[in-house]
Amino acid sequence: MPAPILSSQFLTLEVVETALKGVSEPSERVKLLSAKVHLLQEAAAAAARPPPATPTTTSDTSAPPRPPRPSPVPLLAARADLADAYLLLTPPDLHAAEAECLAAQAECRRLLKRQGDEGWRPDVGAIRERVLALLVAIEEGLGRPARAERWRGLMSG
Repeated sequence: MPAPILSSQFLTLEVVETALKGVSEPSERVKLLSAKVHLLQEAAAAAARPPPATPTTTSDTSAPPRPPRPSPVPLLAARADLADAYLLLTPPDLHAAEAECLAAQAECRRLLKRQGDEGWRPDVGAIRERVLALLVAIEEGLGRPARAERWRGLMSG
């Protein structure tokens, strides 16, 4: 989507979700899912930024507590959906699907290695398995059996 549309205040996740429900054309799904990924990335980046500093008159130097980070599951699921949509195009855009899968797989791997007891860990694991299965299919489609075998080896099931 063009930059003015992506930066529009009227483009929200709710609007994109509603539009996705009524779209079956693969090229339109790709555009809407790309917008969804963009919006989710912007929200994640905004949540990661520290809150703006406010001048205080007290000598307290402790920073205010950060709000909890949003779940990474919606962004990872949107990337996997976008990869699926790229594969449904005629002809399939294997390279774009591969790029989305690689980004999602790397983020899943990073999140699963992180210590903590977040409730979203099982969901991230399931998305990683889905992305790895997509990567196997993509690599086989690109004629890279060794890389397909590498991804297959990372799958748990």
